[in-house]
Amino acid sequence: MGSPVSIGDVIAMSKISWKIAQAFTNGRKSAPFEFREVENQLYSLSSALVAFKDAYGGDVAALSVESSKLPTRFQTKEQNEGLQSAAWLLNSCNETLRHLEKLVNKYSVLTTDSAQDNPKPRFRQLGDTLLRNYKKIAWTTETGDIATLRSQLMAHTNSLHLVLGTIVKIESSLASNTEMLKEIHSWWTQNIRDTTTSSTSSQSLSNNSDKKAGLITFQVSLTVDNAQQLLCSRAYFQDDLNHWTSQLLACGCDDTTSHPMLKSVALSPITFLFRQSGKNRSWVLYKVLETSTNRLLSVVISDVPVEHIREFEDSFVNRFSEAAAKAMLQQGMSNMLAHLSSDATRVRALYIQSDTKSLYKLITDVTFGVGHRSLVKDRISGISLLQYRSLGQGNTCRGEEYAELLIYHSDKSDDISKSVLHLCHDTVIRLSEEDVTIVLEEIACFGFIDDNQVNKLTKANVLFQAVSFEAAKTFYQNIEAMRRELFVQFLSFPWRDEIVALRLQVTQVQTEAVLIHNAELLITRDKEGKHRLIIASQNKCTILNQALSDDCFSPAQGEAPNFIAPTWLVQMKSNGHQQVLHYPKGFRFLNFHNRNAARMFQLGREALSQGEGTFNFPTSVTTLTAGAVGPSRLIANQDNVERT
Repeated sequence: MGSPVSIGDVIAMSKISWKIAQAFTNGRKSAPFEFREVENQLYSLSSALVAFKDAYGGDVAALSVESSKLPTRFQTKEQNEGLQSAAWLLNSCNETLRHLEKLVNKYSVLTTDSAQDNPKPRFRQLGDTLLRNYKKIAWTTETGDIATLRSQLMAHTNSLHLVLGTIVKIESSLASNTEMLKEIHSWWTQNIRDTTTSSTSSQSLSNNSDKKAGLITFQVSLTVDNAQQLLCSRAYFQDDLNHWTSQLLACGCDDTTSHPMLKSVALSPITFLFRQSGKNRSWVLYKVLETSTNRLLSVVISDVPVEHIREFEDSFVNRFSEAAAKAMLQQGMSNMLAHLSSDATRVRALYIQSDTKSLYKLITDVTFGVGHRSLVKDRISGISLLQYRSLGQGNTCRGEEYAELLIYHSDKSDDISKSVLHLCHDTVIRLSEEDVTIVLEEIACFGFIDDNQVNKLTKANVLFQAVSFEAAKTFYQNIEAMRRELFVQFLSFPWRDEIVALRLQVTQVQTEAVLIHNAELLITRDKEGKHRLIIASQNKCTILNQALSDDCFSPAQGEAPNFIAPTWLVQMKSNGHQQVLHYPKGFRFLNFHNRNAARMFQLGREALSQGEGTFNFPTSVTTLTAGAVGPSRLIANQDNVERT
């Protein structure tokens, strides 16, 4: 059965998984596509182990104990085997990771920072020998190939999340959960055996998905005097994140096409990368250096293939902005791109920007109202609309729960120089053609003198008076585009007051409205015991969100779970446009590609229904997002949502 597992073992396993994933990340420039899938699984496994550690603290011994130490009523052979299954799963996970660690240590190299006077090893990177011969290497203890390794890592992650949701305190409900835990153990064993037999076909399929040595190409345009100048339609990043040179971009066109201006785009000390709000995905490389003229200009990146957008943001955009933000702060630079939070506990980096630099010219005055009191400010010198993300705060694919609408005042009659409004995904925005106004209802508003906050209005109605209806409409569309970004993030992740009660990775899940491949399935639970289902494809092109009814967990005998509840579906089209659909009556069924996945989902639902209020769920997996809101309010404010 394996020896008892300590909390130190779990921590060590998490660190090993993360370090191996880093080696895969650092060597990804010339690595085959399969390595990126393994990299993602290793990061997921590391997170699952951390969640496991946080859930059980130092009491991991409770999962693998001597029979004599159990209460008398739990000393039967069957129940003791059920307890040992949890330790067996952890030991098997440890065996996989230790084997992989030996391979990485054998075939990787320690790179150095050549910029230092005394270079020191910085990180491990996959070596050329491994990259050339990866098909010949036994990636698992059973001599499986890299596809088998990926399946094993996925099985380890799923098993850990299920154990988190099914093991409860021994004294209260061990007996009722023993059979369920034994079934998870059986499924896990069978799942590993099945992946070994299918490794050859999986390898063949992955070989057919080669993507030009892993390069992601995109269109690059130079912004000069508010106009776009196309530089290249198939550019790519010149180097890996850890080895950037002065030349950042390279041309991926054929030999008959040349874009010499692309070679003049280089990094500057204040180069920053963030996303532009809007229906179609685009990013801005702010303040790059044009070496031929020594000018600081901005570059717009667009037309990233839809299926690679998630990978592009994870592997480059977020890592670039994080490195740039830290470099700025180390040099004593604090600005709108990157700065410390007001309590100096975290670094805030610009995540999404709305193009509002000329919008202040469209607004004649702003009125701040609370109850019967109001204040009019009629001299506006600038407007910005920004969303930040906090570095080192877990998931990097989303920003903070609100965006900041900054209004700069040049009126010297009082001391307020800047107002900051917190725009949320459920903020009500009204556009009036008759009055030529835009109103933001019950929004948090802060007044500043320089950088010092002097007042706060919790629920203010803020009215913007525009110069014309077309101007008002333009301003409204910019604000609504950012609110839409917040709304999609709101649908994609756990809320602030939720914990993740169940997490599964499945190869395929289907409703009558959508079929999602390579998906992550979450069931969350809030403080009031309400559950929510989130299913997201690995590339985040498809996201399904439903507030689950109680019938989903306790259906009548002989009946299937009930998924008839308000549902939101976000789908990204081939042109990069995100489509938001609303299904008030949800869907009739939820089918999985294989019986194993269906059974795991059933086990998870049974665990949630049988042990309500008794599970020791990890809180570390919850990341801050916006709070809950009634569906009718969302629908009323989502003008461009399609209803089905």
